[in-house]
Amino acid sequence: MGRDFFNIKEVLTLYIITVILFIISSNILVGRLGINGIPFTHVISIFAPSFIVVIIMKKNIKKLYFLNNPQNIRYFFWGILLWIGAIILSGVYTYYAVKFIPSKELLESFDYIFSQTTIGQQIIIMAVVPAIFEELFFRGLIFSSLIKRTNVLAAVFISSLLFSLMHFSLIKIFPTFLLGGIFAYVVYKTNSILPAVILHFINNSMSIIAQNALPNFDVDTLWIININGNYQFLIFISLILVLFKKGKIINERI
Repeated sequence: MGRDFFNIKEVLTLYIITVILFIISSNILVGRLGINGIPFTHVISIFAPSFIVVIIMKKNIKKLYFLNNPQNIRYFFWGILLWIGAIILSGVYTYYAVKFIPSKELLESFDYIFSQTTIGQQIIIMAVVPAIFEELFFRGLIFSSLIKRTNVLAAVFISSLLFSLMHFSLIKIFPTFLLGGIFAYVVYKTNSILPAVILHFINNSMSIIAQNALPNFDVDTLWIININGNYQFLIFISLILVLFKKGKIINERI
């Protein structure tokens, strides 16, 4: 069974190689192709190198990447509730963090993306691609291997920490760590990578929708509202969108 997975040393080695390749490929490809270079960067750095090693070392692809039909599907819905809570916490964190942590370059990169692409392109580049390749690497290969070598809590913590560090941003380190933990929890409970891919896609898509729907909204002008009638749900969703917008919580580095 242990031969189907990587040991801790191998996991960290693959992670370091991935980070180095990610930095190099993103600088070259994004520099030459613009945001269209992002999908190629994910394939070249996050997916392909580790997958080649998996093939060479004859690891069990299905077990390593949690390529199973989801079990205990109720945990996927628990994951959605946890995700909503994480978005609120992350929005509050980011709202205050931007007051102390320099974020000008990060915000300018987001503005550039949204000014140069359609919403359809944004969803493919920043939601579909990361949801697939980042989940296969972090909640698949890394998380599954760590579970076999440590325990579930340690595996969730370490894989989430590595996930957050690879976003190279103090602004996003807490939100991505929190989300990574939720994605790992859902994978563990459902024994499948698919629910995490869906949650990751939803998270990034909501961020894109928020940015497009509320380009000039300022949370500082938000008044306390007495919620009555049938508008509770709409106001709640609007608040989540506002937190997304203010915090710029987009789990993708340009």
